[in-house]
Amino acid sequence: MKQQKTILHVIDTTGPGGAERVFVDLANSLQKKGYRSIAIIRGKGWVYEELKLLDIETIIYNSKGSFNLRFLWKLIKTAITTQYDIQRTHC
Repeated sequence: MKQQKTILHVIDTTGPGGAERVFVDLANSLQKKGYRSIAIIRGKGWVYEELKLLDIETIIYNSKGSFNLRFLWKLIKTAITTQYDIQRTHC
């Protein structure tokens, strides 16, 4: 049996905008094709609402500020525990 691939999608804006629309559309399109999409976003807003409507697993980590070590640590821990296959970032 073929194992489902997991894609970790990361963006640091809450939208709406062109990049945010592409972010949501790509996560949704890949999920429809059988991939497991997990979105990491910085907070609630337009992106969050769209992801929830599409039933895409969403994690919120505050990434505000330059060189936010707490965000980086949370991202590393998530990467280790999730065992994703592909990471896609839009920062």
